[in-house]
Amino acid sequence: MLNRLTFTGRTILSCLLLLLCLLSFLSILYRPDWTLTSPKNLSLYIKPNENTTIISPNENHHCKSSPYLYIIICSSVNNQDQRNAIRNTWGSSQHLEALNYSVKINFILGHSEINHDNDLVSIEADKYGDIIQENFHDSYNNLTIKVGMILKWVNKNCKGIKYLMKTDDDMFVNIDNLLTALSSKPHDTNILIGHLVENQIPIRDSSNIWYTPRSMYHHDKFPDFVSGTGYVMSIDVAIKIYNASLKIPFIFLEDVYFTGICADNVGVKPAHQLGFSFEPRRGDINISNNSITSHQVTVNMMHAIWNMSHHGYTNYKKTD
Repeated sequence: MLNRLTFTGRTILSCLLLLLCLLSFLSILYRPDWTLTSPKNLSLYIKPNENTTIISPNENHHCKSSPYLYIIICSSVNNQDQRNAIRNTWGSSQHLEALNYSVKINFILGHSEINHDNDLVSIEADKYGDIIQENFHDSYNNLTIKVGMILKWVNKNCKGIKYLMKTDDDMFVNIDNLLTALSSKPHDTNILIGHLVENQIPIRDSSNIWYTPRSMYHHDKFPDFVSGTGYVMSIDVAIKIYNASLKIPFIFLEDVYFTGICADNVGVKPAHQLGFSFEPRRGDINISNNSITSHQVTVNMMHAIWNMSHHGYTNYKKTD
């Protein structure tokens, strides 16, 4: 009897240890952030045949009205101050309504592991109606997934738009100059523009934040691409790139992946557009008259640039 109990106890202990090992393995396998060892099939994350949208924009901000330009801003769950700065400056409803072309703006977010943060996003979405929240963990490593979600959303809901712009919540966008640039194009298809990056070599140093091992991308040079700080594509290009991304193993450098690798796969050549900049502003609010995008713009800088360009004054002091 004693031997049987001892054997049973050991069996139970062994099972518990096996279960703990299995749980540890699963926690690594299904960690919320994408890593270098994670599967590289984008479909596994964006689930193209499923409805993954947690929050949708309301009628006033929805792309179903087929705007000429649809701007989707990558934002993070906790960046409400940045979103409000855009809502009160270059993305304000008053400014958009005064433009010669129809423009809609949405913010896209993932979800937080903190329920309270998600509750705050829900309250914000109810108030402003301009948020798309998708079912993935919001983090820097998941930026390619976030942009994949943008293209999925557009492919399913926005095929009537003319142009799609992807940008970030630390960017100041001069929509007037962008519309002037787009309306002057000789055609409105096969367009992919931004700040062109050419002859970029993958970084093989594992200590670098942009480390790209050969197991992820084995070629010695990336295709030309446009900076992820802000780029614009015609709707036909958006659909082509989205479809390509469902078949091509992805890398975490979203601009390289979508506007370089996927665009190259479908025969779309990115082009440089004067006015797009990815250089950090470093507290400088003096931007040129032909500027379209300005990078690393803080909340205070956002208001200062807006006030200078539209009201001729600012109380801004370079302390950011």
